[in-house]
Amino acid sequence: MKVYWIERKSIAIAESSDMRTFTSPTEVKVVTMFAIKEDEPFVSEDTSSDGVGMNESSNLQDEFHEALAYRVIQQGYERKPEALQLAVYFKGQFEEVIAEAKKTANKGYDNSGYAVKGHSY
Repeated sequence: MKVYWIERKSIAIAESSDMRTFTSPTEVKVVTMFAIKEDEPFVSEDTSSDGVGMNESSNLQDEFHEALAYRVIQQGYERKPEALQLAVYFKGQFEEVIAEAKKTANKGYDNSGYAVKGHSY
């Protein structure tokens, strides 16, 4: 069976019959990977190479940007005891968008589902 794993920001590809010994492929092949990129942290500068600045957009798809706003509004209302009902409302809005984003994240480009089989070492 062919196996792969990610370690130290690199991908390793090998063959294994018992998941204890691994051999490198002997032929050269093109490998295409589709991955989800983790976004950089938000920073207070207008633009930054170390994160997402105030004048920049995150890597989230546009239709999910409102989730960030809902979460921030929720956290603001949580600081005011008299506005806790509004915090609960915005938490619900946030969770709805997150649920929709997770549905989208588990679909391929052709709208088919896919799964990654985990393995414990």
